[in-house]
Amino acid sequence: PCLFIRADQGPNLHPDGFKREVYLINGQQPGPLIEVDEGDNVEIFVQNDLKVETTMHWHGEPLV
Repeated sequence: PCLFIRADQGPNLHPDGFKREVYLINGQQPGPLIEVDEGDNVEIFVQNDLKVETTMHWHGEPLV
């Protein structure tokens, strides 16, 4: 599968009671769940619309 991910600045949110700007992935925070099966090859394209450079942080299976 081919996935497209967009990083963007979100509105001021209060997820923990403190007002702060948040970064959104595809318009949501936390970012979307990516489900694949073992052995799948996944190509991921990231569009960074933030005003700063960024990096993606992944949880789950090891990336090759």
